[in-house]
Amino acid sequence: MSMRNFTQTKEEKTMNQSIYARRFHTKSKVVHTRSHFFHSKKGVSPLIATVLLIAFAVALGAVVMNWGRGYVEDTQDFAQQKSDSELRCSSDVKIDFIQSKTKKFVCFSNDTTNNIGNIRFTLSNVGQVDISELQTVVIGTAGVSTKIFNLSNATLTKGAVFRNVTNFSNSVVGGVEQFRIVSGIKVGSKIVACPNNVLEAESISDC
Repeated sequence: MSMRNFTQTKEEKTMNQSIYARRFHTKSKVVHTRSHFFHSKKGVSPLIATVLLIAFAVALGAVVMNWGRGYVEDTQDFAQQKSDSELRCSSDVKIDFIQSKTKKFVCFSNDTTNNIGNIRFTLSNVGQVDISELQTVVIGTAGVSTKIFNLSNATLTKGAVFRNVTNFSNSVVGGVEQFRIVSGIKVGSKIVACPNNVLEAESISDC
């Protein structure tokens, strides 16, 4: 091998080493940059997760608060309506049978052909509020029979008189022991019954 070829070969080796060194340095910088990028990315992810959790917690809290506020308002309205209805039922509602000197205008008749019993009654609204509904209850030795008279189209106003008849099956009720009438008044948009203010009749005479 000649000296020129040896020299060129040595120069080429030196050049190749220089190129290799530059490539290695560049590759090392790329690897370092990628490593730094991924390291930074791992540091950002928990922050984003924390922000999302906080946002979710705030949204959930707002939903719960709105639901709770609506529930409390509905409960307050219900309690207020119940209080108003109980007060009006106890103090303002009063009905009574129309009666003569000798007897009340409530009597019993029996349709033996159809096995149907009938109780005829006449009552007056002597309270301070209009009556929107009447519920009759016949209590017998064998069972109970109820009937509702909806007076929405002809409200029983103060001082007004109501006359009607309630019928029932004798086989269901048996012998009549007691006759009750429960008043219903309008509170807001609803009709509320007054079960603690009941008109009663026992020992009902024949019509």
